[in-house]
Amino acid sequence: MVIRGRRWKSCGQLGTMVAVLVVLLAGTAGIVEAQSSNGQITGLVTDATGAAIADATITATNAATGVTYTNTSNGSGVYFLPQLVPGPYTVSLTKEGFATTRRTDLTVHTGDRLSLDFTLKVASRRR
Repeated sequence: MVIRGRRWKSCGQLGTMVAVLVVLLAGTAGIVEAQSSNGQITGLVTDATGAAIADATITATNAATGVTYTNTSNGSGVYFLPQLVPGPYTVSLTKEGFATTRRTDLTVHTGDRLSLDFTLKVASRRR
């Protein structure tokens, strides 16, 4: 067998080279992921019947710094708030026609991948 001008004497040598490459690539993937010092929050937004709610606005406010991170839910009701600086957060969700929902005392740590689902209630009408 010839690979890039080298002649491999057996399939055993080729298998060893492939195994070494796999181990090296797998090892570097963990290093790259571990370099992030932030966390993230993701979740699903539904109504009381379990139907997905699109275009809901999700805002995470860092209680220590006042910095806010905002995103919207997609057509499947999924939202994603990446790269949150570790710290205490209040997460609120708003959508026209629904009552605002808020979660307080949520702490994001380095490397966290928190899952936070919301079930929205229809807003009450004021007369």
